[in-house]
Amino acid sequence: MKMQNINKELKEITEIFNTGMENILKAGEKLAKLIDTGVTKDEIMAGTTIPERILESLERIGRHEMDYRLLIGGGPNRLQLRRLNISDQKRILDGEKLTLVLGNGDTILVNACECDKEQAKQLFSGAHIRNEGEQRAYLEARKADPSIELNRIIKNHEVNRNRWCVKDGVCYVTSGALSKADLKAIMQEVM
Repeated sequence: MKMQNINKELKEITEIFNTGMENILKAGEKLAKLIDTGVTKDEIMAGTTIPERILESLERIGRHEMDYRLLIGGGPNRLQLRRLNISDQKRILDGEKLTLVLGNGDTILVNACECDKEQAKQLFSGAHIRNEGEQRAYLEARKADPSIELNRIIKNHEVNRNRWCVKDGVCYVTSGALSKADLKAIMQEVM
């Protein structure tokens, strides 16, 4: 296919997509107005084949509480982004990067739509984006919580029969009771 034809097809695809997104916004506004007239969710569910979860998102889009792009996009952190206010959602979806504090105190800029789960937990607190000071406090609190350290160790080290592991001379027990054989193996690892 010639480049001219490819560009023509891509232009049409883009137009169709943009029209679809505009229609999502229109559908959300129409749904919000319908709900405001007193129509119940049961009545709505009885009259449509759209899943309830999508209808809830459409209502939020129609009330300008959620950016329509989060209905189909937003990456792995889409659910956390939906909790933010609409202006923060728009900034992030438009490509604004957020400052992330690293464990050593340095900072980097990250795309909140694409950062990993742990980074997202650090960046967001419910409907709030943490500033650098709040992120440092979050990191300190995580260091002080032994259960978080245990989960990190378990995740990053082999756990014997999913019940215990030894790291730096310390035995971490994940569940259940230890047998004599377990204690013997632990002692051999620690010594």
